[in-house]
Amino acid sequence: MQFDKTIILLRHPQVANFAEHVYNGSHDVGITSSGAKQFLKIGKFLAKNYRPDIIFSSDLIRAKAGAYFVSRFSDAPVVFMKELRERNMGIFELKIWHKIASLYPNEAKQFIDNPVHFRPAGGESFADQQKRVMKAFFAILSSEKKYIAIVAHGGTNRIILSFIKDVSLKDAIRIDQDYGCVNIIVCKKEQFSLIEENNTEIYEN
Repeated sequence: MQFDKTIILLRHPQVANFAEHVYNGSHDVGITSSGAKQFLKIGKFLAKNYRPDIIFSSDLIRAKAGAYFVSRFSDAPVVFMKELRERNMGIFELKIWHKIASLYPNEAKQFIDNPVHFRPAGGESFADQQKRVMKAFFAILSSEKKYIAIVAHGGTNRIILSFIKDVSLKDAIRIDQDYGCVNIIVCKKEQFSLIEENNTEIYEN
């Protein structure tokens, strides 16, 4: 397995229902015009500074949109992976927290008390998501390409970053991942270095 490579780990653009503060989870939702502008700048920046050889993306629309903008400027092929999806939140999806707490008080308490292993009905736990995401991440690392972009989600990125930073999955929940953020991971001889984390200056400036 080749490890001498650079991983550009991106969170998808701002989503259309961002102001509602709901759990989108595995639900498909589009992006805003601001999100598109974010990735126009990111796509140009990556093409100039890293020029990805290949892009791996979640197959949900919000991630696909980000992958499109990166590919547009770098001409890199895109590989869509279901395994990179956000956590399936089951009965919590498309609901704000106070609605969840009102409708499912027992489940809400379990979610707070056991954030890693609690599994909402019809969904998956954070630990479940970790298993599929890390399997996908190591498959991506086996690519022969040197510069690799990954367009995924907040939860997906936190899982990958928790591995890179060697922190627990419980602590990973507190890792900041804003819309359109850029994380740069350099892999050299099976050693990982995080040289950029949650960088939004690329599109803010």
